[in-house]
Amino acid sequence: MAQRAAHSGRPKGPWNIFATELEHILEAPERNMTINDLDDVTAPNTDGVVTELVHRETVRRLVVSLNTPENLPTLGEGELERLFATCKFTDEERLRLRGALLAVYVQRALNERLGPDDARAGAEQILPIITDALLHYRNTNVEVGIGALKGGSDQAATEELALATALDAIDRGTLALNLIHEVRSAAERLERAQAARTAFAAALEDLGEANDNIKQGEVWRYWHDTAVRGLQDAGRRVTAFGGD
Repeated sequence: MAQRAAHSGRPKGPWNIFATELEHILEAPERNMTINDLDDVTAPNTDGVVTELVHRETVRRLVVSLNTPENLPTLGEGELERLFATCKFTDEERLRLRGALLAVYVQRALNERLGPDDARAGAEQILPIITDALLHYRNTNVEVGIGALKGGSDQAATEELALATALDAIDRGTLALNLIHEVRSAAERLERAQAARTAFAAALEDLGEANDNIKQGEVWRYWHDTAVRGLQDAGRRVTAFGGD
């Protein structure tokens, strides 16, 4: 307890390093946006259907993660690519956000060992180092892997509490898929894909244990569909990397 008290003067939040960096990029004068605006923007999805750029549930969780340390959600690979194209991210901004993905990976690992205050401090320190390295190598042939609560309702908050374990598994699976191309060896990529598959499978199991009232809601359906897509994507990656 005394050791934790030594950090009592540290400001609280923003917590999620990825969401913080995304917010900074969106706030640039040429966009003048916040994370809250992302579900007001529409763009074609992979099937050519025009939908909100980022689903409002994902937007809500990203906003919440700025102010509370319990969860560290990110965006899926497809959401990132749509975001980059629709909001016209520069190459440097893309790398900054990719660097934030790596930093939140570190933050999540430290969070489990040191607690949220020190985890955030560590991620904040390593983020500029990661970003500088990615920017340094962007025009070289060195392989670094890159490229290869909006209006939150009480009902949504209640449902998230009931689905907390599943949502944490989805966060882990999404991050594992995003970071597959940040490692060089095929064995490490296979390991990330398998970790993602395990996480999404666990999420679906947890979602299946929700009560019938929650299962009838839009929030449950959205996260269930997200977990199904993640499991399918992870399974394809495992097969592609020679796993079973």
